[in-house]
Amino acid sequence: MRPHRYRQTKSAWAITGMVIGCGMALSPDKVRRWVGALFLLAAVLMLIAGQTFLKAKLHDLAFVHYWLICFAFTALAGMTAWLDLRIVRSKSREEQRRLIEKTLQEARKGRPPQRE
Repeated sequence: MRPHRYRQTKSAWAITGMVIGCGMALSPDKVRRWVGALFLLAAVLMLIAGQTFLKAKLHDLAFVHYWLICFAFTALAGMTAWLDLRIVRSKSREEQRRLIEKTLQEARKGRPPQRE
């Protein structure tokens, strides 16, 4: 079975290019986690602002739009976390498979498996 390959979108490549240009290399995992954290931070900041100083200013349609945007940021953070969970599980399964295959190959050769 081939390992899963997750393609980066153009925006992810742009972010990665900017970061590498600044002298820091980021893996797709780090970029995905930072993006999820930013979505969550935006939702929390909107929640705080909406419940404090913007509470008196939000009326009618502005109120609905504001909280829909806040909900969208929350949903994006959740979807990013879910995607990260799936990718981590997939990598873990592949690593377990690889280790089992290596152990079985070593056992067939009649020598104890080597530790990595």
